[in-house]
Order: sequence, then structure tokens, then C-alpha cells
Amino acid sequence: MNSLEARKQEREAQREAGFARAEAVIGKEATDALRDLYKLYDEGIYVWMANLWDKDMGGFYFSNSARDTAGYFPDLESTLQVLDNISWSGAMDGYKNPDKPNIKNYANALSAETKAKIVEFVNGMQNSEDGFFYHPQWGKSITNSRRGRDLNWATYLLSNFEVKPLYDTPSGVKGSLGAPLSSMKKDSAKGSSQSLPPFLRSIDNFKKFLLNLDIPHNSYMAGNEIESQFSQIMNADRKMWLKECAGRREADYDVSRPAKGGYIETLIDFLNGIQDPETGMWEKSDNAYRNMNGLMKVSMSYVKAKVPLPNAHAAVRSVVSVARLYDANADTHVCSIFNTWRTIGDMLRAFNPEESAEIRKIIAPDITLMIRATIDKLSTHKRADGGFSYFKVAPCNSSQGAPVGCVSIAESDVNATTISTMGIPGSLCSAIGIPFIKPYSPLDGEYFLKLIANAKPITKKQRHIGDLFTYRNGEPKPLIAVWPDINRIANATVELDKGGRVVFRKQFDRQNTADCDENIRFEIVNSRRHDNGYQVFECDFLAGGLSGRSGNFLTIRMISCDERKDVRLYAGEAGEIYFADKDGTPVSGAYLEQNKNYKLRLEYYYVSLEKEIKLYIDGKLFATLINLDTASSSDKKNVNLSLSAGFDGAFVSLDNIYAAFVDGPMLVKQD
Repeated sequence: MNSLEARKQEREAQREAGFARAEAVIGKEATDALRDLYKLYDEGIYVWMANLWDKDMGGFYFSNSARDTAGYFPDLESTLQVLDNISWSGAMDGYKNPDKPNIKNYANALSAETKAKIVEFVNGMQNSEDGFFYHPQWGKSITNSRRGRDLNWATYLLSNFEVKPLYDTPSGVKGSLGAPLSSMKKDSAKGSSQSLPPFLRSIDNFKKFLLNLDIPHNSYMAGNEIESQFSQIMNADRKMWLKECAGRREADYDVSRPAKGGYIETLIDFLNGIQDPETGMWEKSDNAYRNMNGLMKVSMSYVKAKVPLPNAHAAVRSVVSVARLYDANADTHVCSIFNTWRTIGDMLRAFNPEESAEIRKIIAPDITLMIRATIDKLSTHKRADGGFSYFKVAPCNSSQGAPVGCVSIAESDVNATTISTMGIPGSLCSAIGIPFIKPYSPLDGEYFLKLIANAKPITKKQRHIGDLFTYRNGEPKPLIAVWPDINRIANATVELDKGGRVVFRKQFDRQNTADCDENIRFEIVNSRRHDNGYQVFECDFLAGGLSGRSGNFLTIRMISCDERKDVRLYAGEAGEIYFADKDGTPVSGAYLEQNKNYKLRLEYYYVSLEKEIKLYIDGKLFATLINLDTASSSDKKNVNLSLSAGFDGAFVSLDNIYAAFVDGPMLVKQD
């Protein structure tokens, strides 16, 4: 019988067998530390994951808040991570198919109906123009790393279900319908290289791409940019290799024997040339965690290229110095825990047995201390809803620049839970030289399958919209004040239209220089600031006249009794509009266009821990703003918009303005 007690007994017996084997290698003290680590991995983890399944859409959500909130959908990465997690954990070991050892166990365990739904979900995202997979919530305005990762996840999922994508992909996977439309058009006109992204259409372009990543000062993000697009880099190298080797087939290509002077050799030569031989790192910041995180990301390119990491002994010593200590200020996210073990494991996989033995001698004296430190760090990420959170305190509301969650507190998310339950113990076991001790057993897998088979339809919590143009219950319109005096802005208008809606349009006189900041203030009157609510500012937004200049052209200041937050809009060099934090860093990979109307909505959660602002564009969450300019304020309750000096000829038009305090908390459903 598959009861709670039966599952627990089978799980513990399986773990103890693994601990007994480990003790013969690493000793009792280190093994006891491992036992304590595995106490963090209870049944609640995979039960929480199962409850993220959307049977109607055919995918898994990133978090409870994504599942429960209108506007969010399941995503490719979360779907792949849940299935990979449950398959690798030991829960699906009863579904192995010896005739197909490369097919993941979940592909054998899921019902035909469930597999068909997932395939429909994945293939439904592929774009017929370029072959990439785009999430319907995010569209095409995403970061390169988000685009590259979703390409990888989609093709990997489909391959395990033994299904082709609809169209050929930029990573070289052949589709059932052939080349996407853009490739056929460009190939016929300019040659096959045009089917590749611009940075891979020539070696010179690729070298410029690598230089622009600025690896010595931003090694983690740069390494992520490379690793997430490695399949495309390898595909470009494969095309070059086929030209060199007439008569050879694509299947004959081996990344360990790449094209001479091609993309793989160029990448490895470039990385070798900028590594610090004394530390094995690529970055020299004062933050050892930052340097180590970058090492992990960059080293993944060596693993995928099947090339040993240079200066590996120095790198291991650097990593051990980080792994053995617990720094509460530096250990802010689960990757700072995972990356230490992952880096060691990656390096060991690239070496022969003799070299691996030398590496393990370096870490042997510190194994127990490193495991205990890992427990201390990871425990702070365990959440009551079942899984682990990416950050200890702040919510993880975006993934590779795309919005994936919407709460104001730390909640479990699929990415962090996968890293914590599979990535950390798996890499740890690899690093210390023992077989992976699987945390779950076949009875757990049966229960997981039962949960998703009996899943109920997802019920979404609707976001409060209210009356967008008037206050509820006859409340008065906001008082409007313009500075400088309205007469100094020749074509500014402030009025109420016949429908009673507040309308504000402001455009600088194109013949004069904007020599001072212009601002307009909407005072929220007779509207109580609720102790468990949030402040809303919404309008139809349009901006233009920004071509040829860049910088912070507009600031939206949300003021709630005693504190204010500044949301800054920037003009980019290409005329694009983006939102940035207080340091000027873009908060999303997506941009707004000039001379285009958008429905802009800001929700200021002044009672939450981070006091974040949720930014919605056209009804979809665009970004969660946390790192903003914040200051105390003597003003009461208003929203202030300021157009910066020096942007003569620029204009901002606002219409259909709604400003209010909304009662009621941002609800999060807990299982």
C-alpha cells in the first residue's frame, strides 16, 4: 500500500544503503553530515511540485504565485526542471527502459495523454519565422539568455518524448516541417550563414561578441550568456566543420574535434587568454562569491566543449575557501551554495582518474566542514510551502529577465528547488567521489504521478482592476498641480473630458530648450492609505521625440505618506525606452517603443518587506522593481511625474489616469 508511512520507510531504507557505501569512502563524520543534509529533502518538496501542474495547458508553473495569479502561464524551464528533478531523484527508477537508456524515466512513466499535452504545449511555442520557442506571456522581447535557455529546454523535452520540433532550430535540431520561414528567405538570398544569429555569422563577429561581454568584470552574467547559447555556437562550428570535411555528415561531428579556427576553438582560446592562472578565476573582484559564481558559469563551456579546465588545482583551492565558510551577507541565493560544488564536479568530469584523485586530495580535509556549511546555508532557503526559495528574503520574480512570480515575500520556486534538491547533493557526491545518493524512491514516484493525474483545473486569483477612470463610491478626482506654472509650457493641457475622466497631455515646445525639470502631481484625496493594501497609478502612456539622445528622461515618483519611491524611465541610444533601477541598470530585457500607446500600471506595495513596485504593461507583469531610489517624504499621498531637463523636443502624453489606494493584501495561496 502506498501510504505516507510506507513511502517514508522505503525512502529512508534507500538512503541508508547509500550512506553505508559513502561511509566506506569518506568516513563516519562526513557521512553523518550527509545524513543531516538529506533531512531537508522531505515529501513536501515533490508534493509542492506536483501541485504546480496545469493539466489544461500541459506545463508546470514556476511558483505558487505564478500558478494562482491571472496573467501567468506555465513555462518551459519549470516544466523541464520538474520532470528532470523527479526522474533523477530516484522516484522514477521503476520506469527505466533498458532498450532506450538515453530516454529519461519520466517519458516512460507519464500517461500518453499527459505526454501529448506537454508536446502540444512545447511545440505550440515555436515560432515559424526563426525556429525559437517564445513564451506567450513574454513574447519576443526577451534576453538572449532567456531565448537560448528556452530553445535548449524545448528541444531536450521533445527529444525525450521522441518527437521532433515543428521547424529546424537555431541549435541544429531538424524539425518535421523543415526550415523556418526567415531561414528559407535569407538562405536563398544570402547563403546559409544567414540562418545563424548575427554574432555567429563570422568569426570576427563572434570575437566582438566575446569582447563585449566584459568577462573580467562580469564573469557570471557573461558565462551565462555563453552557456545558454552554447548549442547555437556549436551548431555554427558544425556548419564550418562540414565545409572543411567534404562528404562528412552532421552526425559525424564531435565537439571535442571542432572546426580548425572555428567557433569552439575561438571560444576556448579566448577564455584561456583571460583566466587568472594564480586563482583559476576569470574575475578579480573583492567578493570571493562573485568570482566563484563566475568560475562556475564560465567552466560550463569547457565541460560542453569537452576540454579540461586550465589551472584546475588553483581553481579548486579558490572554491574550497568559499565552500567551507558561511557568510550570511554573501550567501544570498542558492546558486552561491550550488556553484561551489558544481564547479568542483565539472572540473573532475573533465579529467582522467589520476588527475581527479589529485583534485579530491585537495578537498578531502575539508569535506565535513564544507557539508556542514552547506546545511547552514541551505536551511535558510527552505520554505513552508514545500520547496526552496532562490533568495533568503526577497522574492524571485524574474528568470533571465522574464517575469515568473508576483509575491512580496520569498516563496518556493522550481529553479531554486531543483538546484537545492538535485543540483547540490548531486554535485556534492560527485565532488567527494561517491555515487549519487538519490533522495526519493519508487513509491514517491507513484504518488507524484497520482497527484498530477488527479490534478484539478487551476483557479486564478484576479488582480484588482477597479474603475480605471473614476474613483469608486463617488470619491473625487485627484487634484492636479503642474510645475513650473502651466503658462510656461505653451502646449500643456490639464482637463477633465466630457466623460469625467482625468486627461493630461504635456509636450515641450519643440522650439525651446527644456532647461528645467517639468513635473505634474496627482494628489490622491479622501482615499485612505490601507494598512494591508497598495497604491496604484495607471494611465495610457505614450512618449516620443527621444531619438538621438539617451538617459533618464522621465521619473515617476510614488509617494505614500512617509516614504517615496522613484521609478525611472530611460531612453536608449537606439531610441528604445526602458525602465531602470537606481543604478541605471535595466530591470527587464524588454523595451517600449517610441510613439506607441501602452497601458501603464504601477502597484506600490508599501507594507511588504521589500516595498516593491509591480510594473504592468498592457495588463501583463513587465517587471518587479526593488532596487529603487527611496527617501522619506513630508508629502501626503500623491504621484509625481517629472520630465528631465535637457530633453527638448521630447514629449510624454498621459491619458485615462487612475490613482488610488486599494484595500486588500497581495494574496498568496499556500498548499
